[in-house]
Amino acid sequence: MGRGVSTELMIHTYFRVFHEFIDAATHKVDIFHDWYDSTAIEPAARALYLNWVHERQEKHQRIFRGVTALVSSPLLWIALQAGTIGKGYAHAMRSREPFERALREALALPSNEAIPK
Repeated sequence: MGRGVSTELMIHTYFRVFHEFIDAATHKVDIFHDWYDSTAIEPAARALYLNWVHERQEKHQRIFRGVTALVSSPLLWIALQAGTIGKGYAHAMRSREPFERALREALALPSNEAIPK
């Protein structure tokens, strides 16, 4: 869960933890980002994150069954909506209730689909 302002250090920490998780995955995974309490992202952190997403897009499409982000900012929601065009596995939400419902559903029915090589 992100709170406050996202910095480059936070993004690097996220990368380290995230890579450990997905690199160990044997089946497709569901990713849920609760960024509702995030108030801002520093420009350098935004650039770092966007570059990473672009570089790893093909790998992420193979590994993720779904990616769901919860945000409160209308501007961030619009940016995420634009970034998910053509990616049926990615969704941005602004309401906690459907976000938590989707999380419960993913936990109740985890993927058993192997990650393609």
